[in-house]
Amino acid sequence: MHTLRKQLNTVLDPVKRLAISPPVLLLLTTTLALLYTLSEGIFLFTRPSFLRTVPFAEKLEALSATSALLVLAGVLAVVILLIPGFFVKNPSARRVIAAVALLVPTLIITALLLLLVDNFTYTVFRFGIVSTQGAWRTIYALILVVVALYLFTRLADLGNLLTVFFNRLNPRARLILPAAIILLAGLGVLLPANLSQVKNETLVQRTASSRNQLPDILLITVDGVNAEYTSVYSGERDTTPFLSELATHSLVGLNHFSNAQGTIGSLTSLLTGKYPAETRVIYSSDMLRATDAYLHLPGILKSYGYYTAQFSNAVYADAYKTNFQNAFDEANGRSMSKHPVTRLLTSLYPGVTSIFQQEVIERITDRLGHLLHIRDMANPYQQVTEAPTKFDDEEKIERTISLLEGKREPVFIHLHWMGTHGPNYFPDQQVFSAGLASDDQGSNKQLFYYDSILEFDKEISGLYQYLLEHNRLDHTILIVTSDHSQKWTNSRLPLIVHFPENEHTGEVLNNTENIDIAPTLLDYLGINQPDWMPGQSLVTPGYQSHPIFTAKIPKSTKDPATGKVVYPESKPPFYQFGRISVVWCDQWFEIDLNELTLSSGQVVGSDTKCSARISKTEAIDMIIKHMEEHGFDTMSLVPMRK
Repeated sequence: MHTLRKQLNTVLDPVKRLAISPPVLLLLTTTLALLYTLSEGIFLFTRPSFLRTVPFAEKLEALSATSALLVLAGVLAVVILLIPGFFVKNPSARRVIAAVALLVPTLIITALLLLLVDNFTYTVFRFGIVSTQGAWRTIYALILVVVALYLFTRLADLGNLLTVFFNRLNPRARLILPAAIILLAGLGVLLPANLSQVKNETLVQRTASSRNQLPDILLITVDGVNAEYTSVYSGERDTTPFLSELATHSLVGLNHFSNAQGTIGSLTSLLTGKYPAETRVIYSSDMLRATDAYLHLPGILKSYGYYTAQFSNAVYADAYKTNFQNAFDEANGRSMSKHPVTRLLTSLYPGVTSIFQQEVIERITDRLGHLLHIRDMANPYQQVTEAPTKFDDEEKIERTISLLEGKREPVFIHLHWMGTHGPNYFPDQQVFSAGLASDDQGSNKQLFYYDSILEFDKEISGLYQYLLEHNRLDHTILIVTSDHSQKWTNSRLPLIVHFPENEHTGEVLNNTENIDIAPTLLDYLGINQPDWMPGQSLVTPGYQSHPIFTAKIPKSTKDPATGKVVYPESKPPFYQFGRISVVWCDQWFEIDLNELTLSSGQVVGSDTKCSARISKTEAIDMIIKHMEEHGFDTMSLVPMRK
């Protein structure tokens, strides 16, 4: 008890002798807010991500606007908390009011220290807030409270010293400090944000649709499934019995390909109808910029009255994190319309500044939410590289059905199935892996993968039955495809499109790609395809054969000491782009942009309609032309033509 009383007195003593003036409180708040934003800027603009490559002017713009907003918020909070002090005469009461106001800079410096420590421990020791579980979360939170109390006492002492100095100034000089703070906050907030970026407005020219009743659209992408691993495409195991039946009265792409290696790049190209070389989105931390953030399929559908939703993975396959603007009404349990602060910031500061602000907010709120047991903080590295637990895919199906039942307007839903992601698989029923231990998949991992495909097929069958039993099938477009192939090979992907009343059934023999899906949907709906979509519709005769380009990230290595996957540093002229492949006829060619080497092979199971094959030199020329058309410096690739 004596020790507890002593510790309490240690905290209360600075309050009892607190003589901090309002201008000094504002100075402390402003200084710490600036330090906080600068620290976050150094971290976010130097770690491997697209933010690292943005021009210095845009980085400075993001820092100035975010600093000003944080300063303004802190100053307003201090002023509001100090207002009662102007009506109170009792010195003790005024000290308590000042102490309460001092909590504002205390919270800022505590949050700053928390992020610095967490960055350090996770980078050096692979331990951080995200890895704390159970009682350790509570212990970490208690330590944070103790640190905050200590910082409070130090700020109180510093504030007293500064107040003594400040009181020695003449009255005119005293006005300079609050005036400078107000000017700093005002200029930063009023500074035209992202002058080079597009403001938050629709960029889609709406035209009349030829269909009176617009159908619901269910776009379902399954993670990392090759066509040859499904029985739809004559795979050796019956992994997709339902999809095989669905294919008999659907449009089926027999030779379909991804436009990007990873999930982020692939889904972005699918939803925008653009090549990754144009949007520059391929890596998990890349984001849409400028007009690209507003030009996409869900934005077009929203302009025609669709309610748009995405059920994917909030960690690394999320439209909000990729900076899709005016795209989805909700994404993975979040809605921009339900978060007025986020919506306002995005509206006032689009582009890089908005992305930076969202990162700053999420980095601290995710950690505090985890420590306070409000919500678990996700570990994106562990989810992608280890897949330690089963994903929530069945819940996505339930949410899809719930949304269909709850909306009167037409619905566009993008559902991304993660159960086939790997490297570990957790099927509810073991068919191909029967008798094998799921906790030690080892060399039998592929059999668990086949079971996961079978589980996906079963769940899609259940969704189809719901549509059939509730008379929704003839008012729904159902698309099933994959984001990319397993292990990122140049393999075919499944593509099955079921239209209302079994329209447009048949097989497409041409090589097709994911950027063709958006034009196909628009064509069916009778909506003009915008010029910025380079893909082709699959429901209109006359599909033109062309090279299929797929962008990939660099080859990775694994640190033998930590086991961490390491990628080469992003640098010009290709930055995060590590490889580019082209598919022509039944051939594929791939250039490693770092090693400047060419590999080639034949597409597994291809039976495409194609003209004469091409040489390696012709393939290199195709890739160079593709990269040049999208602004890349290809001088380093020219010698490969020889």
